[in-house]
Amino acid sequence: MTRDTSPVMPTSGAPVQQVGVIEEHGYGRFAWILDGEGNRVELWEPVQLSAEEFERRLRAEKVQ
Repeated sequence: MTRDTSPVMPTSGAPVQQVGVIEEHGYGRFAWILDGEGNRVELWEPVQLSAEEFERRLRAEKVQ
């Protein structure tokens, strides 16, 4: 299954390599890349939620 990674993956045109798969959680999406120097970089696209809903989802995920 292919997902649209454009919101979370860089689009600057700089050469990067995606590491692993994009993970989706109740508080956002995560992706990892290797930059041009081989450094692993974590990218996070937060979900647009109220502070209360964000905390509720974060607590619920920690329980699982």
